[in-house]
Amino acid sequence: MPDSRFTLHAFVVTLGIFFVLRASAATPDELRGVARPVVHFDACAKPAWPKAALRDESVGTMELGFLVREDGTLERGVILHGSGDTRLDQAALSSISKCKFSPGAVKGKPVRMWMPIIYVWSLEGEAERDDKLTDATITAASAGDSSAQYNVALLYSSDPDTLGSQAQYLQWLRKAAAGGNAMAQYQLAQHYEAGLGIAADPVQATALYRASAEQGNVLAIERLAVPVAP
Repeated sequence: MPDSRFTLHAFVVTLGIFFVLRASAATPDELRGVARPVVHFDACAKPAWPKAALRDESVGTMELGFLVREDGTLERGVILHGSGDTRLDQAALSSISKCKFSPGAVKGKPVRMWMPIIYVWSLEGEAERDDKLTDATITAASAGDSSAQYNVALLYSSDPDTLGSQAQYLQWLRKAAAGGNAMAQYQLAQHYEAGLGIAADPVQATALYRASAEQGNVLAIERLAVPVAP
C-alpha cells in the first residue's frame, strides 16, 4: 500500500499549459471544433507507487498521450514528457491504459485522436522537500537544461499564485522550446496558433509544430494533418 505521505494528482489537458492563460481566448481545439477524448478514472485503479520509487521518495510531473479510436477503445499510449523517474512513468502509463475512454470528436463526429494528460506524483506534507526539488529544477533550468526549463514552465502554469506570472511562464516555455524540448515546442505553437498570451502567428506556430513533430511528438504530428489557419 502507498505510504500516506504520498498523494497522486492527475488532470486532463486540452491545450497543455493552460492555467495562466486559458481564460483569455479560445484554444486551438475549440477554434476547430475539436473535443478531445475523455478518460474515466473512476473505472480503473489508481496507479500504485512502485515500491522502489516509494522508498526513494521519487516525485515528478509527467505528460502522457493516449490514442483513442472512434469507438472509445484505446489503441496505444506513449510518454510525451517524463517525470525524471522511469518507474513512475511506466506505472502511470500502464495503469491509465487500463481505464475506459470516451472518443474524441470533430464538430460532433467521433474521430480517432490523441488525448494528452498531465500526471503529477507529489509528496503530501513534505513542503520543505518540495521546495528543494523546485529549487533544483530552477537551478538546472538556469543552466540550460531544456527539460528542466519546461518543468519550470509547468510549475509556473500549475500554481501561478505562488510561483509566478504569465511573463515568467512564457519566458521558460520559450527557453525550453528554443532548447529543443518537443513538448515545449508543441505548447508554444498552440499559443501562437490561438493568440493565447502572445500575438497570433500561424507561420511561427507551424514552424514549432514541425520542429516538435520532427522529434516524434505525436500531438504535433496529428496537428499538422490539418494546416494551421492563416
